[in-house]
Amino acid sequence: MTELEKMEHAKQYLDQLADGIDPLTGRELPDDTVLNQVRLSRCFFYVSDVLRRVIENGGKIQRKAVRKEKMAEFFLSEEQKEKVELSNLPLPVTKVLEHINAVVDETVMKKLKRTVCTNWLLEEGYLQEDIIGGKRRRVPSPKGAMIGLNAQEKESMSGVPYLQVFYDRTAQQFLLDHLEEILAAQE
Repeated sequence: MTELEKMEHAKQYLDQLADGIDPLTGRELPDDTVLNQVRLSRCFFYVSDVLRRVIENGGKIQRKAVRKEKMAEFFLSEEQKEKVELSNLPLPVTKVLEHINAVVDETVMKKLKRTVCTNWLLEEGYLQEDIIGGKRRRVPSPKGAMIGLNAQEKESMSGVPYLQVFYDRTAQQFLLDHLEEILAAQE
């Protein structure tokens, strides 16, 4: 097995762990396992993305980055959209955007930001703002539920409950299908 093949294999394991799947059995990880913690999932996505960039660079670790102010605005071609890996599991918007951002070269193009997507969803009526626990929270509206958005109560590592919005596969595809509208709304 070549070094690149080892990297690709490791990346597949990390992607599955980040999506809450046991890479050895293919089964969903239990909610209470340490591997399903949000911080670890983010770490898995981060390391997977680093590996992706190294693999795309032929196994070379360094790549010169463009200064932020010279970076192109986020854009996806139709070909890139087809490369976005959608998950069969419901994902929070940050993970959905990690999948979307994974198909662009982040050294020359800005990432798609969470607020750009959630602001558009709010303006279009797919999310609504509610006061929960004395704080303003964005939650799926009935219109949002129809496209596959749902809120689940979670607990922070310090034991504080909070609501997190999840995007099922249909909602993930919805974001991709409406990307041009989302990007146009931020201008």
